[in-house]
Amino acid sequence: MKRIITLLFASAAILSATGSDFDFGTEGTRQPQRRTNPTQQKSALLEPGHGKVAKKRPANTVMSRHTPDLPSPEKDTPYITERPNGSATTYLRSGHAVAFIWGYLINTSADGYICEVIKGEDGEIFIKPAFSQYATDGWLQGNISDGVATFTLPQKIGFDQDYYEDEYALKVTYDPELQNMVPSDDQTYRLKLNDDGTITSLQDENDELGLCHWMPGFDGNPDTYTWQGFADSFASMSPLQLKVADVPASVDFEQWYMIDGVTARSVEVGIGDDSFYLRNLSPLMPDGVIKGSYDPSTGKVMFEGGQYQGVCPSMNCIGYAVGATQEYDYFTDWFEYVYAGQIEFTYDAKTRTLKSDNSILFSTVPDDINYFDYIDSPEIRYQSPDIEVSSIDPPILTNYIMAGAAQNFTMLSFVLPVVMESGTILDTSRLSYQIVIDDEPMTFSSADYNDIGSPTTEIPYGYNTGQYGNFYTEGAEHMLAVYPTVNESIGIRSVYKSGEKTIHSPITYVPGYTSAIGITTAKPEAGKEIYFDLHGRRIDNPASGLFIRHTTMQDGSVRIEKVIR
Repeated sequence: MKRIITLLFASAAILSATGSDFDFGTEGTRQPQRRTNPTQQKSALLEPGHGKVAKKRPANTVMSRHTPDLPSPEKDTPYITERPNGSATTYLRSGHAVAFIWGYLINTSADGYICEVIKGEDGEIFIKPAFSQYATDGWLQGNISDGVATFTLPQKIGFDQDYYEDEYALKVTYDPELQNMVPSDDQTYRLKLNDDGTITSLQDENDELGLCHWMPGFDGNPDTYTWQGFADSFASMSPLQLKVADVPASVDFEQWYMIDGVTARSVEVGIGDDSFYLRNLSPLMPDGVIKGSYDPSTGKVMFEGGQYQGVCPSMNCIGYAVGATQEYDYFTDWFEYVYAGQIEFTYDAKTRTLKSDNSILFSTVPDDINYFDYIDSPEIRYQSPDIEVSSIDPPILTNYIMAGAAQNFTMLSFVLPVVMESGTILDTSRLSYQIVIDDEPMTFSSADYNDIGSPTTEIPYGYNTGQYGNFYTEGAEHMLAVYPTVNESIGIRSVYKSGEKTIHSPITYVPGYTSAIGITTAKPEAGKEIYFDLHGRRIDNPASGLFIRHTTMQDGSVRIEKVIR
């Protein structure tokens, strides 16, 4: 049974500021474009055929010379994972947070992140998650007396699957000499439960709740808890009472499509006499709605920014739809978002298309940029459900690693076009793909893939068994390892079920396997060239950067190349 991570091609966001020059007491660090939420950044590159490979320890979490008199924890200590009984309330955080992402420490805000607070019948209180930027599966437990919640730390609240180590919540403080967070001498953490339902911190402003591992001593260093790069200060928490905007009963929603290069997904559009409603703009908050005003004389639809979209459970936060523009920053050589108060669309009533030059960010705050999802230059288009599909475009190969002498697999990363060059949009529930080896569809079986049930030659669009599975998706990109031996050729083709018809795309062959059966070995003449970025979005006029050139040859074969301009 082979099990392999397929994150070898996943893009990593590079964040500013290292731990050595960080002021942990302030906020406002630069937030690059397309920031990824820290709770999703615990991925590691694994070697083929191995279930786990330990990650490199964060360089910022230096061994602490400051060692309070704390008892050594017992290995495999139980902790609270089942939901406690009691009165539960969802709380909205605000305050300061620190996160460790892709090798960098960042100061950030806990504003807009949520946690659940349960008050038990015996005066107990439970909080989960303990940190805004890092999710654990355990509950932090305290006791309530005279309106004060007291938590005795350290407490085990999770198990780190990457390090195979227990995770603990400790009170930590910044040590300027070590330039690092260290465990505080006093491990009693106290929160005030106010009469109005809010919760405020009774801690010193330099004390934060930190995520730590226990490190046995070596080379003369004592046993100690070491900080793992995540910390929060509970400046305040208030019960979540926000509601998504109501939609009049007279508004009927239709299924439209959000276009993103060669990919698309469904959104809902409702049109009134002088208004537009857009629902499910972010799949992370499918019930979110924004309302805009429509001026038929100009064709403009204006949406006020900062409209509440609901709770995003996977990120433990709430979201607002915020307008933004992109500006080039010469210092970082990167485009950055600039907050805008409105989101402007142009509506073409004839083609039933909405287009915008703005970006829509899904931010944890309504009036600033602190985002976890985004849409750049959105185009939303209606397509009749009765449209006939007669042909489909071939997959776009975005990366690959061919099997070598010491390897028994080939790594593939590719995008299945959903928006055809003709403009037709495919229903992804009818779309799948095949791996074609020596011009025969490969059969996936549990003998090679432990995340496959019955044998099959077709894998559904978007099939994902997680970062430690054999099949992984990141956005529109599909990644997997192909194990069988390849003699002459390996390729990918899309498969679409349209009524009783099954339509196959041309095969996109992997470069390096040059003898494709049924295709002449003579070098064919190049035909039409199309360029894509590394996320599979079509680029009509590639300027500078790294691109995928997709060339359809005159004999029908497809050539994939990476080019730098």
